[in-house]
Order: sequence, then structure tokens, then C-alpha cells
Amino acid sequence: MFALQNRALIISVAYSILGSYSDAEDVAQDVTEKWLQLDTTHVTNQKNYLIRLTVNHCLNHQQRQQRLQYKGQWLPEPVNNALLETSQTFELQDLLSYELATQLSRLSPYERAAFILKEAFELNHHEIAEIIDKTPDNTRQIFSRAKAKVNQYKAPVAASVTDKNKALQFALHIQQGDLEQLIALFKDDIQVFSDGGGKVTAARVPIIGAQKVANFYIKLGKNAPDNTRVVYDTVLGHPALLLYRASQLTGVVILSIHQGKIRRIYSVLNPDKLTKVI
Repeated sequence: MFALQNRALIISVAYSILGSYSDAEDVAQDVTEKWLQLDTTHVTNQKNYLIRLTVNHCLNHQQRQQRLQYKGQWLPEPVNNALLETSQTFELQDLLSYELATQLSRLSPYERAAFILKEAFELNHHEIAEIIDKTPDNTRQIFSRAKAKVNQYKAPVAASVTDKNKALQFALHIQQGDLEQLIALFKDDIQVFSDGGGKVTAARVPIIGAQKVANFYIKLGKNAPDNTRVVYDTVLGHPALLLYRASQLTGVVILSIHQGKIRRIYSVLNPDKLTKVI
């Protein structure tokens, strides 16, 4: 069946819009059930029609209401690269980046949808207008706003050996309490975003500036339990550190590195968002 054969596409589109793999799975289930009920014999482009169904389901999703009730900063759910099966969704490969998912999460659902439909699938504004139930002039404006908000974005590349070394140095300097070496890894305007979801302690507002960020992590390092273990991995094109307490995953720290220095850190500590990383 076409929808089942393209489940990876549905999930990737839904994750890009919703920032939640769990919600994307729900959307995939709903879209597949909807497809079974439809007479698609008249559909000339089944793939575009499937994308349309997926986007509409995402736009109808209650994600916005959930976020209004969310405690603290909201970050996308980190996922293992293999789960999104980028080899099967080649149109989205350049958009499946954790940093971009974070930027998209700050847009309205319509802005996210217009951005993905235009950038990934190269649909024209008449096609986008049909999908999101707007006029072509509206979609041009919506896409223009989205494009302006998604600033300084570049297509992701695989994390390099240099990126891995930076991530491991980051962990080592925290462990050693080396403030100056830690500051040297950061861009001056580095930002840290933390998501505890009200389930665990996390910074409720971004931390900005190399000195403040370094002080923050040195303090965390001093208070870390003795059984804390750090494992290097990658999350959607970015170097990442997986934090374990004994055998329990307690956090994922995702690093955005630009021109050899760490410029953003995304720290996901909400246990509900740690089930799809490993």
C-alpha cells in the first residue's frame, strides 16, 4: 500500500513540522488510516497528495496548545539519525538538521509548512496554497516571513572528526573544571537552550555569552553525580554528548559548531524526549 510504503516520508515531513518523533508517528498512523478510506484511483500524483494529507494532519494537530502549557523552554525531540531514514526521503535530507528543527519550532505551523513545502519539495505557491488552504499571495508572504526567521541556516553535513574532538574537549574541560579552556571553545555570543519540560531541573531562559555559559557548566560539572558517564554520538548532523547516570540516559547535549567554535548548545533533559535517541 502506498502510504505504508512511504511511511518514512510521512514521519520525516511530520517531524520537520512538529519537532516530535512521537507525534510524527501518530500522524503517520492517522494518515495511513485516512489513505485506506480514500478512493485514490483518480489521484495523478500520489506522493504530492500524501504530503498534502500529512501537512494537513500536522496543521490540525494540537501541538500549539501543548506548547502553551509547556514548562520552560521547548526543544525538538532528538532522534537517532537512522529513525528518519534520510536515504528514503532524499528531498528532506538538507532540512533534517537538529538546529533547523529548533529554528522551525519557533515559527507558526503555517510558516513551517510553507518553508518545508517550498525548500524541500520545491512546490510553487499555487500548490502550497492548495495544501495549506491559503491564497498564493498569502503563501508568498508566509514563506517570506519564515525564510527571514530561519537565519544563517546551512544544509547539514556529517559531523567531522574535528567536531567530535571539540565535543570531547567540551566534556573534558567541564570534568576538569578548566574555565579558561572552556571559554576558548566558545564563540563570544554562544547561547544555551535547555529543555526539562518541568520534569527535571533546567534553565528556564537561554544563557548567553561565553563567560556565563562556561561558569554555568563548570558549576554543573562540580555537582554532577559520581556515576555520570558521557558518550559521544551525533544527532541529525550535529555532534552530541549523551549523558548517563549508571545505565540510565538522563540528557542529550547537542552542539552547533561554526568556524571551529561552539555557538549554540541544545540541552534536552526532559525524560519524555529521550526515548528515540538510542
